[in-house]
Amino acid sequence: MTPSFGLLYKVRPDVSVYLAHTLNTEQGSWYTGRERGDQPIWQDGKQQEAGLKLTFFDRRLSVTTSYFEIRKTNIPQGNPLNRGITLQPGERPLYPNLLRNITNEGVEVDVAGQITNNLSVLGSFTSQKMRDDFGRRRANVPDTMLNGMVRYKFPEGKMKGLAMHLGFNHAGDVSGENRGARTPLDVLEMPGFYLPERTFFNAGASFKLGEVSFQLNVDNLLDSKKPHTSGGRHAIGIVPPRNIRLTTTYSF
Repeated sequence: MTPSFGLLYKVRPDVSVYLAHTLNTEQGSWYTGRERGDQPIWQDGKQQEAGLKLTFFDRRLSVTTSYFEIRKTNIPQGNPLNRGITLQPGERPLYPNLLRNITNEGVEVDVAGQITNNLSVLGSFTSQKMRDDFGRRRANVPDTMLNGMVRYKFPEGKMKGLAMHLGFNHAGDVSGENRGARTPLDVLEMPGFYLPERTFFNAGASFKLGEVSFQLNVDNLLDSKKPHTSGGRHAIGIVPPRNIRLTTTYSF
């Protein structure tokens, strides 16, 4: 049995508060070394959240703020003792994966609304601390994330039917690797490198002319070439280059 509950109380027509609590247990897979291979393992999760929901301008704009705490047990990660051991094709690592307990706590703010009949906005902000049981940051998880988008639809004139949007995505710096517990000298291992913060923009436009619709999207508008993800020192992913897509649809 995995109990969960949620409570929502409307203080005023435009103000609500809520609480949520969730427990879950699921079966994962743990690599226990070359001799025994993969074995099933139970992973327990717990999430608690409290928040405030607000609406403005006759419910055209909503703002939700929340505080959350998440905990999960028995998360496998690579064993540093396997580093430097050359494997033959098809051969698996010698030493078992380590098991870690992960916690994450932070705050979120989400904004969504239609300011006017033609102008709409979306945005979100997250400040979090995902840590292992030694207080270390997890690989590829930023402490800060910020996203936003503005869309405008032209209501009249020669540009009637044209809609344009501009958005952005920002993430703070991230740890480039997960580390083991302690060195042979009993010193706590810390991440050896970090990827810098990154921001990239997306843009687009749509236009409908009779039965024909056109959709233009430009991902990574400024062609940013910053690191995006890390699989270790020798496996750094870069933000995909600028990508332009034009789609045409005919309705009949």
